[in-house]
Amino acid sequence: MAPAVSLLPYLSSFIPPVAARSRVLLTLVSLLVVYRAMFNKGKGLETDFNAAGTPVSKTKKGEKAKEWDVIVCGGGTSGCVLASRLSEDPNLKVLLLEAGGSGQAHIFTRVPAFLTYLLRNTTHIWQFYTEPQSDLDNTKRFWPRAKLLGGCSNINALMAQYGSPGDFDEWASLLSDPSWSFSNMRRYFQKMETVHNAPHEPRGSDGPMQVGYRNRISPVSEAFLEACGNAGIPKSRDFVWDLLGYGKIMSYIDSKYRRSTTETAYLTPAVLARPNLTVLIHATVTKILFDGNKNAVGVEFAKDAKSEVFTASAKKEIILSAGAIASPQILTLSGVGPASQLQTLGIPQVIDSPHVGRLVDHPSIDLFFQDDSKQSEAPYVQPSGLLDVAKIFRELFKYFVLGTGGHLSTTPGQGVAFIRTNDPKLFPVEKYGKPNEESTSSAEGPDIELFSSAICWKNHGTSFLKGHTFGLHACLLRPLSEGRLWLKTNSVWDHPIMDPKYLSHPADAPKLVRSIRYLVSIAKTAPLKTILNQTALDQNLDKATDEEILKIVKERTVTLYHPACTCAMGKSIEEGGVVDSKLRVLGVNGLRVCDASVMTTIVSGHPAAACIAMGEKLADELKKEWKN
Repeated sequence: MAPAVSLLPYLSSFIPPVAARSRVLLTLVSLLVVYRAMFNKGKGLETDFNAAGTPVSKTKKGEKAKEWDVIVCGGGTSGCVLASRLSEDPNLKVLLLEAGGSGQAHIFTRVPAFLTYLLRNTTHIWQFYTEPQSDLDNTKRFWPRAKLLGGCSNINALMAQYGSPGDFDEWASLLSDPSWSFSNMRRYFQKMETVHNAPHEPRGSDGPMQVGYRNRISPVSEAFLEACGNAGIPKSRDFVWDLLGYGKIMSYIDSKYRRSTTETAYLTPAVLARPNLTVLIHATVTKILFDGNKNAVGVEFAKDAKSEVFTASAKKEIILSAGAIASPQILTLSGVGPASQLQTLGIPQVIDSPHVGRLVDHPSIDLFFQDDSKQSEAPYVQPSGLLDVAKIFRELFKYFVLGTGGHLSTTPGQGVAFIRTNDPKLFPVEKYGKPNEESTSSAEGPDIELFSSAICWKNHGTSFLKGHTFGLHACLLRPLSEGRLWLKTNSVWDHPIMDPKYLSHPADAPKLVRSIRYLVSIAKTAPLKTILNQTALDQNLDKATDEEILKIVKERTVTLYHPACTCAMGKSIEEGGVVDSKLRVLGVNGLRVCDASVMTTIVSGHPAAACIAMGEKLADELKKEWKN
């Protein structure tokens, strides 16, 4: 700990600019916890490619590829679940291939409040950008995706919410498969979670993911929730059984106030010690291999573009779980994708699957307010004097020594409300006009999520507004706009082209305009109106025209980090499917996909829980299928 103490003179002088001070503070934090990270780094994970596969150079000379029963391609939110659950059967040899390393080894993934410090990390985060968005003034949008075991459960907002029950009933109806109904999926949600202080039963009590109200809620967010009630929004118990309404949202935080990811929850030391499970890190899958009968028989993988390529074969199944961007990319590179794209890039066609790459995402808008009560997180992200430094040291001590949470257990999303923009009680016609085209999955499903944050950020948390601020946000949960993802080249090392076509459907932008108007009205409702400055920043938007608010929508629309539907479930290829309701890739054998890409329609909320439940469901069904 001595190196951390040596930084004190620099901190106390406070001569460097804000950016330099932040670097000093981050260095201090890293030093304070480095010993913990060292004990977690890579333990039980494989780095020797020869333990997982055989060099392609040797298989070309006749050597047989290393063989497994199941190969899971991608150790993300769903992939870790699959590897853990399938390897519970000691007779199954399971290989998990992950392009990144361990998320547990990095403090910024473990401490809830440190989320934004990781997003621009080029080693652990895929730095994706969309195509220029024609309906957003032809500007690109940043799309970070985690390159770590546990996938985006390392970098999401930790908001534990399933989506709407109607979402899953809608899937069941579209697929004519009742196994996707909420009444059936509910048991997989319960299987994945241990809910602490559940507001009511039934919720999971012995699952791997830790869920509860352990995140810190700022006093201003508490006032936001009270204002939601005073504005006419009903109160929800936990956003599962009565989704519409407002309330505190549960988070994926464990008893030590650390982020709970699918790596920490499912790839425990006991799981990694199983002799039938190998987890190879820093291994990017480059291709799925097929035989002449369109059977998926193996995979190729490598560390990077210049490294030796290895191969491994699967006797039972290959499961692609690389996420909504990488899964369609790998599928297409392997010959399963739109025929025109395959032909253009010279990729041998296995099957013409034209709907690979259909893309849907949740667009979100940030609003900025001045907190006159000075209760924001500003002292902890923008220290302006010795008193603020003392506060930071106090919080570090509370978190790392006493284990009591405090400000370091603050999450980006705190107070939450799920609403419908066609609700006449919230959006009377005389004030808001007629509602736009319906897009919800059921009469009880929301199309907008409102949430608060204890400080205002820009550029995905890389910068903050000066002074004490408070953020309110509106997310369109059921957008009607659809985009496309397609290959730029025939190399997995080149990022694919992503075009979500935000706000391209005429109903989407007006819903966000209505939502912004409603958010501002909440900001002017007691008790929030007594805390927020009534003339600064966005508080004056109540006087703006729809055209002026629309301009703000186009300027500020960003991703809520939820791309989905790029390998969607369907009854057939002709009916828009890439995989069937059993997640089998249509037109081939021995290959399945399990991640957010298979969603038929995007869930009305945060997709992490749905992806975990998908993994639980598929693992359960595969083990039953193979046992019989």
